Amino acid sequence: NDACLARFSEDGIWYNGIVTDMYGDGSALVYFLDYGNSERVEGGDIVRGVEGIPHGDRVDPNVQQVVARKVSPSLEQTSSEQLNLLSLSTPGDDGLVTLTAKETLTIKDLKGPIGVTILADNSLAVVCRGSNSVSRYKQEGEFLGIIRP
Repeated sequence: NDACLARFSEDGIWYNGIVTDMYGDGSALVYFLDYGNSERVEGGDIVRGVEGIPHGDRVDPNVQQVVARKVSPSLEQTSSEQLNLLSLSTPGDDGLVTLTAKETLTIKDLKGPIGVTILADNSLAVVCRGSNSVSRYKQEGEFLGIIRP
């Protein structure tokens, strides 16, 4: 579950992602944070930071927002914007990225959550590996349903 930037095969653009599974051939399953889709991506199309993106390649504007933000915004400041979990994270000297929790929410009966993002309507999208699905919840924890592709 490592944060990354990955090139999407359909348009060749680099997007914020999370590696959710690795394969023996060097490819990985990447969940694209800003758009909620996943794709198996070749290893050469996955990098840890913008410095790994080849010069001249097209980059999604959300990647630029993450790079430009040196100070983590508060949730109130971004309520009208798209909230990107990577923009709230802090890279450490050891290469690990930390995310400080402002509030903890317990959601029961999940089958292996691997990622959470806040959608435009302030509901939560939770990626679940065990059930191979994305579930949607109110911020109070009420289940709203499964997000279908």
